[in-house]
Amino acid sequence: MSTEHLTRRIRRNMVLDGSRTSVSLEVAAWNGLSEICRREAVSLDELCQKIVSNGNAGSRASALRVYVMNYFMSRALHLEDNQHFDRRVAQHG
Repeated sequence: MSTEHLTRRIRRNMVLDGSRTSVSLEVAAWNGLSEICRREAVSLDELCQKIVSNGNAGSRASALRVYVMNYFMSRALHLEDNQHFDRRVAQHG
């Protein structure tokens, strides 16, 4: 399956710090942000405001990309830890 379409950049408008602005991100990054919004029950503007308000160095786009990556990596590690625990319990249970 080709992932070429996920690297295409899209510019979207949002409100950050009370001002309308636009951010250009890859389709995959926007998809990740949308999924986080769904899971956390927040709007895209709310989530992006939270991310850029944390004082991350670099551009807004970079801060958003890094947040998406960290969000899903932390959940993957948590899931992996739980699976490891379940295997240990099954072996010793």
